[in-house]
Amino acid sequence: MTTEAAETAMIAKAKEIGLKKAAQQKVSQFLSKQGVEMPHLSIFQFCTPMGARLMVMAEVVETAIRVNQQMLDVMTAGASGKT
Repeated sequence: MTTEAAETAMIAKAKEIGLKKAAQQKVSQFLSKQGVEMPHLSIFQFCTPMGARLMVMAEVVETAIRVNQQMLDVMTAGASGKT
């Protein structure tokens, strides 16, 4: 599976379960510009708008656990290429 296929599957899964992509850090691309060779590495951050709001309120633990489970679903989709 290509890295592009894995990223596409992760983004599709996130959208399917209601997560929005908040950020992406293209670590390997950044480091290669500094002469550091490494395999492909991108870090994605996903959240729901309500989840972001709740993170600054009292429900932080419940929100973090729910988002953690959703991120596991997103990573599984990326690893398998299936949504």
